[in-house]
Amino acid sequence: MKKILAILLTAVMCFGLAACGGGQQKDDVYGIGDTWEVEDQWKFTINSVTTTDERNQFAETDPVQVVIVDYTYENLGYDHQLLNGLYIDPIMGEIRDGDGNACQSYPVTLKNYPQEVPIGETCHAQLGIGLMSDKNTFSIDVLAYDENGESKTALFELEF
Repeated sequence: MKKILAILLTAVMCFGLAACGGGQQKDDVYGIGDTWEVEDQWKFTINSVTTTDERNQFAETDPVQVVIVDYTYENLGYDHQLLNGLYIDPIMGEIRDGDGNACQSYPVTLKNYPQEVPIGETCHAQLGIGLMSDKNTFSIDVLAYDENGESKTALFELEF
């Protein structure tokens, strides 16, 4: 009887540890309007995604769709000795369309571009992306480095 109880207790503990481990590895996934915050560094939000019919005759790719990503970031305390402030450009991360194809920036007319912003300031910027799929979803794995040079990432899964 003790042997059976010990085996059952061991099995319960193994399942419990496996469940805890899985929860610790899962990262947050963000969407339009959600804010990714790195404590004492920055806040980053994708405000909207819109499609455009604009095409650039000199572009190296011929995407199925072109979207404009409108985003903001706020410098909460990022202070780097070589930069004049926080600078985040989502193109530095990985972008995948709804079919999993790697995507890149696309040259379209934008109103706002990313800028270095000092502590306490906010930047409103846009990014054009060429999608090779006709699906209305894509993802951006935003990559930025904190003031200590450590990489930070956040996955944004976006629908438009």
